Amino acid sequence: MAKHIPWTPDDDKYLANNWDQKLVRDLETDLGRTKGSILRRARALGLAKKSEWSFEDEEFIRHLLPEYGVEYCARHLKRSMESVRVKAKRMGIRIVSKYHNDYTQEEDALLRVISKLPSLTFAQAAHILGRSPEGMRKRAKSLGMPTKADYLTASDLLREKSSLGILTSGELELLETLS
Repeated sequence: MAKHIPWTPDDDKYLANNWDQKLVRDLETDLGRTKGSILRRARALGLAKKSEWSFEDEEFIRHLLPEYGVEYCARHLKRSMESVRVKAKRMGIRIVSKYHNDYTQEEDALLRVISKLPSLTFAQAAHILGRSPEGMRKRAKSLGMPTKADYLTASDLLREKSSLGILTSGELELLETLS
């Protein structure tokens, strides 16, 4: 069981000042605490997220979620990504990531490399491949690969893409700069 870390007045102040501006997962990172700890403290401090969905909130989701995605809507509405996903599902809106398309053999090969070399996160690799980190983790899991690749150097990934012949001109320039 994890050790309880008392909340300091500075922690409380940071939480209060950022509660409406940041997602809980960002607060987790900033404060070095779990989601449950942050939510319990927010309730204790009287910081409550909206629970009712206004007509404007629903219209925002209906019209903007398909194009801009869950994270954008969550940030704009100052709600969790999960609450936006649940609301969209209840509204009958299918959530499709802008990155949702089939993975190529080359991308699958890169995922295999990423799962073995510990120096690049899924988020960094996703940025290079133009995919979402969550989508890459799901794909890795579906291929039976480990889903936690902590580190892979950017230059290693660019070299691997180069060997597969799938570098963009910008990535090629970056690789030449790194070499």
